[in-house]
Amino acid sequence: MDLEKSIRIRHKCCVVTCEEMDEYITEQDKDKKVLEPARNAAIHKSQGEKGTLDGERFDSKWECLVWIYYKKIQCVPCERNHVDSVAYTDSNGKLRKFYPDFKVNGQFVEVKGIYRPDDMCKMEQHPEIQFIDSSNIEPIKKEVEKRFPNWQR
Repeated sequence: MDLEKSIRIRHKCCVVTCEEMDEYITEQDKDKKVLEPARNAAIHKSQGEKGTLDGERFDSKWECLVWIYYKKIQCVPCERNHVDSVAYTDSNGKLRKFYPDFKVNGQFVEVKGIYRPDDMCKMEQHPEIQFIDSSNIEPIKKEVEKRFPNWQR
């Protein structure tokens, strides 16, 4: 991809294919210096492939699956949560807050791919929040793929 095309993409916000975006990112990465990651960088690294569907942004494919399942299959009120935070005390005793991924029928739902150290604190302190992880994502995935086989596009 040439520089003119990347500038056009950046300024006009036109739709690009995944292949074009991968090529652009690869070219950008070649130009950057490789930096040593911080000691705890792996802990805070994104767990999934980010994307959008119907104007909603998702941090992973699992989040997208859960949204499709509740919104389009179960037909229950489901919205991304960008506003409501939940307070918890982390493993060091510090008061923190986090924003669960969804609000489904008025209940918070959090999608977890990997449990980080403080995620267990969140689960213990907030049993009212439904945590969806690898142990219970499979039925959701099967149902979504059955009804929407091309959901990833």
